[in-house]
Amino acid sequence: FFGIGCHAMSPVNMYTREEVAKHNNISDFWVIIDDVVYNLTSFLDHHPGGRGVLLEHAGKDVTGVFYGLHRLDALQPYVEKLMVGRLVGRPKEHPHTLKPGEISAVPYAEPSPWQNFKSPYFTEKHLRFRSIFRAFVDKELKPLSQGLEASGKDPSIDLFRKLGAFGFLVC
Repeated sequence: FFGIGCHAMSPVNMYTREEVAKHNNISDFWVIIDDVVYNLTSFLDHHPGGRGVLLEHAGKDVTGVFYGLHRLDALQPYVEKLMVGRLVGRPKEHPHTLKPGEISAVPYAEPSPWQNFKSPYFTEKHLRFRSIFRAFVDKELKPLSQGLEASGKDPSIDLFRKLGAFGFLVC
């Protein structure tokens, strides 16, 4: 996932925490998430929660704060546009990456029944179906749809056949 912004032939800028900390104001706003450095200056006014919630975090490692409120998927559309480099000396492990079909532990990121709260409306079958369908979406549909969106092409008939074979598409 984090390789999206770093093409194999392109050198990756490396920054220390001290260098990132210098970018700590509204006109020069950087943060660290995992081992990736992002320039959020152009994003401040577009953040769904408003710029105010971000301002106190300028120039800091916000990994814990970010994953306390968001799934990793929330970051994916912005990686190429906002990534400026990587952090020096950090391992390239990403413990917050969910496996296909895995349920997020972020509060309110998932419906209550999927976070082990009891519901009179959902049975074990619903939970199993959701896990199977989510794994299919994560493994098959998401990578394909991102490629199709970038190219402007329509999905192939094979995708619809796969959906039908899994019982997700009825007709």
